[in-house]
Amino acid sequence: MSTSLTAMIFVLCLVTTIYIRLLWTRQSHLSPMTCMMSAMSIAMLIGLVSGVMVGIVFAGNLFYSTVISMGVGMFVGFLAGLPISIIVILEGILSGLMGGMMGAMLGEMVMPSYYETLTKIFFILGMALIFTVMYMITNESNEREKSSLFFRILERPTFLIIVFVLFFFLLQQLGPIYSQQENHDIHQHHNEH
Repeated sequence: MSTSLTAMIFVLCLVTTIYIRLLWTRQSHLSPMTCMMSAMSIAMLIGLVSGVMVGIVFAGNLFYSTVISMGVGMFVGFLAGLPISIIVILEGILSGLMGGMMGAMLGEMVMPSYYETLTKIFFILGMALIFTVMYMITNESNEREKSSLFFRILERPTFLIIVFVLFFFLLQQLGPIYSQQENHDIHQHHNEH
């Protein structure tokens, strides 16, 4: 596994942990619809992004990539809805299942020459949407701690754009997301079929 892929997985795990912690601590101040949408959003986005990554890594084996990415999405959806209600848990699980399935299929079907680009697009888009929902959760909760550093960062899109550009630049410096040997093996598999 390459350094870039490891960094992306680490950032996904870190942001997901922060998101779920934020949802758990603020859920009593949110409307039921916001809680449901928040659980569905994180499960779907993590399912999609992990599905694309796993679908590319396990190219040629749609079964494994689908099961793994669906499991990741369902687990995140379950955790996001756990303290809220059974309906939110179900919505999160089903959204994670659907996102994981779609991501794995997309990762499996895309041409090998687009692996890097597709992964970066889905990663950046996923992170942007997750931060948007985090802003919505923070903004809607009654305990609006406007003085907190986290809220001030989310409140300034310019800062987030700079962080995204810097992270994207850092990813470029770390090298390819998928190692050359993986790309060679995957490309050979696609040529066989």
